[in-house]
Parts: sequence; C-alpha cells; structure tokens
Amino acid sequence: MRIETRQQDTQLLTQNLSVTLSDAIPLLKMKRFWFFAIYMVGVDAVYETYDQQFAIYYSTFFENKAIGAEVFDYLTTVQIALDAVVIFFAP
Repeated sequence: MRIETRQQDTQLLTQNLSVTLSDAIPLLKMKRFWFFAIYMVGVDAVYETYDQQFAIYYSTFFENKAIGAEVFDYLTTVQIALDAVVIFFAP
C-alpha cells in the first residue's frame, strides 16, 4: 500500500519547529490555560495523598502492620515489574 503525500506536506512535517518565547506568551495570557494548570496541580495533590495513604490502609487488612507492609511491598514490586514489561513492548 502506498500513501501519496504532497511535497508541501512533507516539508511541513520535516521542518524543525521549536517553541519560542513568543509562542508561550499568548498561552500564558489564556484564562483557560491557568484553570487547567490549577486543575492539574489539584489532581496531583489528591493522587499523591492517596498514594501515600494507601499503604497504611492496605496494611489494616492483615494481623499486624508489619505483615501488611511486607505484602504491600511485594505487591508494589510485582506491579512495577509488570509495568516495565508492558512499557518495553509498547510502541
């Protein structure tokens, strides 16, 4: 299968376009951009709090906190290993 492209389209795709300060200034003037930025900071804060507290919550399901923490550590290690395998094969 062959895909036909115009010469102009090929030139636009191969140009080295870099972001300049004159590109960023209009972005910083956009009200919606700042709402999005504040939203992202809020989402990150909630996620980080959840991520820190989940180990404590998880350990309450075991006889003592030491066993719960140990199982959680193994679970986290397996998760990270599986993430690495998936990322290795992802395009």
